[in-house]
Amino acid sequence: MWQRFAGFCAVACVGSLAALSSAPQDATQFRDPAAEDFFRYSRMALGGGAVNKIKTLRLQGRSKTSAGDGMIDADVDIKILLPDHYLRVDAAPTSQRISGFAGKTLLSAIREGEAVAYPPDQLKAPILKAERFRLARLLLGSTTYVSSEMSMRFQSIGGALEMTDPRVGARNGTPTNAASVDLSHVDPLAIMALAEDGFATRWVVDSAHLPVRLMYEGGSDRATWTMTFADRRPTGGVLMPYRVTTVSGEKLVDELFFDRIAINPEIGKGDFKR
Repeated sequence: MWQRFAGFCAVACVGSLAALSSAPQDATQFRDPAAEDFFRYSRMALGGGAVNKIKTLRLQGRSKTSAGDGMIDADVDIKILLPDHYLRVDAAPTSQRISGFAGKTLLSAIREGEAVAYPPDQLKAPILKAERFRLARLLLGSTTYVSSEMSMRFQSIGGALEMTDPRVGARNGTPTNAASVDLSHVDPLAIMALAEDGFATRWVVDSAHLPVRLMYEGGSDRATWTMTFADRRPTGGVLMPYRVTTVSGEKLVDELFFDRIAINPEIGKGDFKR
């Protein structure tokens, strides 16, 4: 049964700056002013200060995930304790798939009846990395949250970025090391989010600045994967997405339909175990 972790990992894996803090819990850096404005407007559109107060999340509903040539329908329960505890349980009639991590400890496992399979040692590191990326994308697209566990750098797309010469800045009052971007060519509805270990995601918003898509490369063929956030509803002061869909090209990989989302429920570290 452990061989299934190879496919399990594929689904999850697939994928000098001025430091600025937009909220106490955020670890964000901006390469240019347009990217900073993009982030700020999106945060305000979702709930502004309410996002800053998020400590825990619980999302419950139904999931549909790819498995070979078919799909598996399951009940899904996701628990998050910021910044570095994440647990997702997909419970189907005959099996249960557990994914996530508690700090640096991988929690992933597959249960079938009384049998439990854990990832082999050679897959633990890539699966842990994949789960960290999965949580980072879920949080970014749902809430604009950026954890100290994975600091991100944001930069505009399409503009020619140039660093200001400190000698020129000293003469005209421009801060040294500031970045300038040709705003007439910047995509106003998308920026790039970059982080350690090769994390790179194109973040797209709609005309109201609400996050609608994250796009990134994934899989062994480096195909474009798209994560879509829809059906946003006011929840605890934040416009949370009640439908999250991930596709690779045109193939559905993962679809989440949430019935209940709770912000800051009672969740502790003891809740994160297999």
